[in-house]
Amino acid sequence: MRTIHVGSLLIAVVTLTFSLARAGSVSESPTAPSTNILTSQLIDLGPGAQDSNGDYTDNAGPVSETFHLNTAANITAITVKGNGDASNDPNLFFHFEVGTFDLVTGQITQLRADTAPENVSGDSTNYVTFTFGTPVSVSAGSNLQFSIWSETTAANGGNWFGIAHSAPGTHPGDGGKSFNYDVSTTNHDDNSDGLGKNGGWPTPGFVAPNIHDYEYVFAVQGTAVPEPASLALLGVGSLLVVSRRRR
Repeated sequence: MRTIHVGSLLIAVVTLTFSLARAGSVSESPTAPSTNILTSQLIDLGPGAQDSNGDYTDNAGPVSETFHLNTAANITAITVKGNGDASNDPNLFFHFEVGTFDLVTGQITQLRADTAPENVSGDSTNYVTFTFGTPVSVSAGSNLQFSIWSETTAANGGNWFGIAHSAPGTHPGDGGKSFNYDVSTTNHDDNSDGLGKNGGWPTPGFVAPNIHDYEYVFAVQGTAVPEPASLALLGVGSLLVVSRRRR
């Protein structure tokens, strides 16, 4: 007779589910995404000088952008545009996150941080999409941010992924702005804390001011979630339709 330990089985299932949820994926395309766009700045107006101050995923803090959604949503992916340099080492990993941040203190509250192999083509100007293992639920009106890291090692001297951005002062105004992910809002535009390379991830940091007045070329993808009031109206409308059909 075989004994099944239900408690152990449940723990194993929960552990497996959690592990799968942490695994994301990366894909690339020569064209910008056009479906399920929640907010975006896909106009390449620069990119301006690539000066390593957040223009690359492993230099001076990860490339990071704030954004705002007026409706509740399930975020499925973040897309950015490459700028000539890309990491292509499946033995290493990209790390990417989405979270909320406090407008006063800049403190980031991480909602999801996933990883995916660095399997994008070298010297790429493609649009690269980082897809979360499971959708990330956000509420309407939240102040949101995303950040993307490229893993580095001492042996290879560091991998990188260049990100296209607008020229200074030319961003179209989608409500977001690039920032430096750091240990405080005052320690920015440098890499003294190591957050731009190996240190820190996935420890939540701060939205630190970026001295460069630009935005990354990006898109936040997912699906909007109807508000309860909208669902109620939809339900009333459905009842009216059913009532008319019965008459």
